[in-house]
Amino acid sequence: MRLRRDEGFSLVEAVIAAGLMTVVTASVFGLVHPTRDSFAAELEVGDLQQRLRVGTDTLSKDLLMAGAGAYLGSHTGSLAYFFASVLPFRQGANNNDPAGTFATDRITLRYVPSTASQTTIVADVTPGLLTLEVAAESQCPPNASLCGFARGMSVLVFDDTGSHDLFTITSVTSNSAQLAISKPAGLATTTYTVGSKVVEAVSHTYFLKTDDVTQTYQLMHDDGTINADVPVIDHVVGLRFDYYGEPNPPTMLKPVSEPAGPWTTYGPKPPPPGVKPTAYPAGENCTVMPGATSIGLS
Repeated sequence: MRLRRDEGFSLVEAVIAAGLMTVVTASVFGLVHPTRDSFAAELEVGDLQQRLRVGTDTLSKDLLMAGAGAYLGSHTGSLAYFFASVLPFRQGANNNDPAGTFATDRITLRYVPSTASQTTIVADVTPGLLTLEVAAESQCPPNASLCGFARGMSVLVFDDTGSHDLFTITSVTSNSAQLAISKPAGLATTTYTVGSKVVEAVSHTYFLKTDDVTQTYQLMHDDGTINADVPVIDHVVGLRFDYYGEPNPPTMLKPVSEPAGPWTTYGPKPPPPGVKPTAYPAGENCTVMPGATSIGLS
């Protein structure tokens, strides 16, 4: 009997059709697989770019703010008139770099944020007695004890000699606060006398963390206190900061006998002739040497 065409396919035809379908399906999956990998890679690239953007934005904002000083009461102006606020090393309570360190893969930045907590101390702050007592000046926040200084706040205490330290307020009463210096134990050596400036402050240290064993490469952040370091960006293969300084030495803008500064183009004002408040010779400090070219005392 003869098979009609509308009664189905022969075995040979079914095998050929199945083979063709397999080839076509394999071709389609062959095209889709690399596309899927490319799509996943694009998501990773987008995520990496977003994290890099966040890290760059964070760094740029803090770099722009570095050195911003007090703007209320005494000792106003850039912190550069009193001490260096951009440091090529790590400075803080954790893993403080030793003296003389210069590194290109880390930086410490300090500045005074927008705050009304800016005043002077009315009792000496000594290494053996880290108690903060401040003047209730007119610019202090109204109805706030201790000029608005609060527990957990970072504060800078500095004077005209270039001495400065970052502290963390550990407890507050109505009249005073207890401080913890943001340096490793035993490094609190400066006594700040009555009239020294105290302000709310911000400290940021950025550095590169590399761990070849765990394949961890991160841009890290340290706030200068005993708090743990925090990662900012993962998968950072390199980090370098270039430092540029003022090529000219500081010059005097007004006599040191003037009550209000700035007295120099940068750096702390020198002591009067014959006065030796620091380890430098009388009349000198870390930036000014009387009698040197373009530097002199009026």
